[in-house]
Amino acid sequence: MTGSLYNIQHKFRSQIKNDFFELKSDLKFSYFEAFLSSFIVGIAENFFAAFSIEKGMTTIQSGLLLSLPLIFAIGLNLFFNFYKTKKSITQQVSRNVLLQIFSLFGLIALSSLKIQNTQIIFIILMGLYSVYWYGNFASQPAWNTWISEILDFNKGSVYFALRARLNQMGIITGLIVGGLFMQSKTLQNIYQSKPEYLFSLLFGMAVVAQFLKFYSFKKHPDSSSVMNFSFKKIQNIFLNNKSFFLGYSLFNTSLFLSAPYVTGYLLTERKVDYPHFMMITASLFVGKIMTTFFLSANTNKYSPMKMMSLGGLVAAPLPLLWPFCHNIESMFLLHFVSGTAWGLWEVGLSLSFFKNITAADKNETVTLYNMIGIMTQVIGTCIGALCIKYVFNYNFTTVFICSGLIRLLCVLPLQKSKSLSGSNTISNKNVFDPENQKAS
Repeated sequence: MTGSLYNIQHKFRSQIKNDFFELKSDLKFSYFEAFLSSFIVGIAENFFAAFSIEKGMTTIQSGLLLSLPLIFAIGLNLFFNFYKTKKSITQQVSRNVLLQIFSLFGLIALSSLKIQNTQIIFIILMGLYSVYWYGNFASQPAWNTWISEILDFNKGSVYFALRARLNQMGIITGLIVGGLFMQSKTLQNIYQSKPEYLFSLLFGMAVVAQFLKFYSFKKHPDSSSVMNFSFKKIQNIFLNNKSFFLGYSLFNTSLFLSAPYVTGYLLTERKVDYPHFMMITASLFVGKIMTTFFLSANTNKYSPMKMMSLGGLVAAPLPLLWPFCHNIESMFLLHFVSGTAWGLWEVGLSLSFFKNITAADKNETVTLYNMIGIMTQVIGTCIGALCIKYVFNYNFTTVFICSGLIRLLCVLPLQKSKSLSGSNTISNKNVFDPENQKAS
């Protein structure tokens, strides 16, 4: 037992040492960008709903502002894909970062405006959030193509595992910094009459991080590729991966039957105070970090699809346990286990896009994945809200037990899904297949 524990500790120390040397490589600006991107998630995106409420939105309106802008953003991304063919990937990614900066500046300006009409505020927030998320969704396909050009194939597992760790560290850092600012007695006293200024401070830090992110992209090797987009190719990709996308649609819908309501459940039903809530939230990302350490030491043992399937299978039934978590420690542990499972899913997904999809198919594949994910997220959230109100009568114990069982049933079809492939199955036959070759 002692020897086994020593081996685990030795692996972790070795991995941390390897991470340090990897951060000094020619990919250092990409790692820097990964941390900044996730820091922005922690310090800005996680506070969008709270800012909406601060500006006078109701609980229902704030919920709509978390979902509807995603639909508008993915729709705009599909529409504007036809106008990107003359722009290089480098230009596309840089432009989308500037769009997000514009949106954050708009939120900062809105925090200082005294608008009494809540309908006008709702429309402004809808527009600013939609622009922000459009920048995010439009960047993802271009970034996936770009990183495939500059990253050596054999470094894929190491790169994405370390990037995932930096992502979770950035989110935790953003959450802690944001939480400290929101809880700071000094700042609350200074801005007691204007509490919305606290949000302008958070969004201001996100703007600085976005400018640094823009700078880091400028330090990446330029891509000579030009963006292209084909609905015919999307159709072929869907048909070649029908079992995966149908299984993912069902599973993702089931996830959002209860996932959006965990925060409200903990804060209102379980009366968890804000510092403990931040600890519980952070434990999810700590779990993801631990998973990436494990995967870095076992890069050849699992295919991307096996990582996703195993992660989804472990995470699916966990809502069943929320009603039985009677103290902070058990809530922390449950979220930690959930984080380890979702860490498997996320690294597996990143490797699937990198290793199984050719550069020519990345734009359409990532766009299709995002489109299906957003639509099923909104559908699941709406069904969940209706069930909580009209079927379960706000009995959250029953909600989470039923949700866990439904999620477990819905994840099973994914266990039989094949690895993702591009628009032409034959041309992708020799792309990374861990079942037939030991690539890392």
